[in-house]
Amino acid sequence: MNQDKNHSFDMMQAPQGTVLSVDHLPLLKGEKIDTHIVLKGHPLPVLWRNSSLHHTTAPELTWKPDNCLYCQQCGEVCPKGCLHITDDGLQIDHEKCDACGDCVKECPSMSLQMLGNRTTAGDLLHKTLKQNYSTAEKIGQIYGNSLILENLEKVSQEIRPPTRLVVRTPLIPDKTATEVEIHQTGKWLADHVMPNCHGWELFEPKIICDEIFTFSDKDWAQILGWAKDSGFPTEIINCIDSSGLQR
Repeated sequence: MNQDKNHSFDMMQAPQGTVLSVDHLPLLKGEKIDTHIVLKGHPLPVLWRNSSLHHTTAPELTWKPDNCLYCQQCGEVCPKGCLHITDDGLQIDHEKCDACGDCVKECPSMSLQMLGNRTTAGDLLHKTLKQNYSTAEKIGQIYGNSLILENLEKVSQEIRPPTRLVVRTPLIPDKTATEVEIHQTGKWLADHVMPNCHGWELFEPKIICDEIFTFSDKDWAQILGWAKDSGFPTEIINCIDSSGLQR
């Protein structure tokens, strides 16, 4: 990776790759999410690969004959003249094709598809984390918090001194940062994980799904008051803002 004289990273030279697919697989009712990322560009011939398109890292055009309407709209919009209907079907000149995607957008039956999507490592990580959060949130709406609380209680029963739990609760407006939610969480922790809980941190996330939350001093005072009224030991309650400072 190139760096300038000030040693800052050139974003145009950020690590890039071609992604074939990204699958998010929730396991055990959302207890964890496995993310499978398949990159394009296999360096060696493999018997079970029926196409040579996987061997290069560049995005490439593919054609599904069973879906094709043979309307020839793809050939009309192709700026390079790479597509031609013949007696054997659609012929693609891969040497001329620059994977612009115009034909894919025009195809009414989706028989033309682009194999691979160029992206940077940072962009891929951001999208993956965002999708995982969204998936976990949907799973939580379906199954609720019962599985999380059940697992937390099991862990608290199995640990032994000097090991102690520290429970961290993200504060999200109108969701977890409400009087009812904080009261219920604190009471449950007091009833089920004490005395093996070393602290309860209510923290302000820096960013969740592109949304930034910032609590005022008044908000923090209210949140701390709700937590203290929950029945959880007040001396081990901490409120942490997005910069990591205790409020």
